[in-house]
Amino acid sequence: MENPPATSAQESIPQMLDEALGHHNAQRLEEASRRYREILARDPKHPGALHLLGVIALQLKQVDQAIELIGRAIDVRPDSEAYHNNLGNALLAKGLREQAIDSYRKGVALNRNFVDGLVNLGSALRVKGEAVEAEAVLERAMALAPDNAAVLNNLGKH
Repeated sequence: MENPPATSAQESIPQMLDEALGHHNAQRLEEASRRYREILARDPKHPGALHLLGVIALQLKQVDQAIELIGRAIDVRPDSEAYHNNLGNALLAKGLREQAIDSYRKGVALNRNFVDGLVNLGSALRVKGEAVEAEAVLERAMALAPDNAAVLNNLGKH
């Protein structure tokens, strides 16, 4: 006799997170959101679920919710460069460029080799009119990832 499938109560949080990520990566955002919320029902401060639910909110243009959720994830785990980077993306989407730049800087300070953070910081600095600093940041990203399309695009080197 086969074992019945695990119910939500029997699943571990890592199993739930794996399933949610699978849905998220496949762009099944409703299913991913549901799983992230199930994780948060068990552990309201789970930084991964908070962050990724915030990322979904940003994908759905629910910017205020994204900022709140990703901010809560950072409160729990302030050492994640990805969390700071995505908070920067949400802040930028809200038109808060200075705060976004600060968030990108925090992410890059946590990991000087964080290419996504460098690209976002350089792009935001360029839009702000800080061309010299933007170029330096993007050149650093280029040194780390010379074939990265986002780096090449931001440097205008196709």
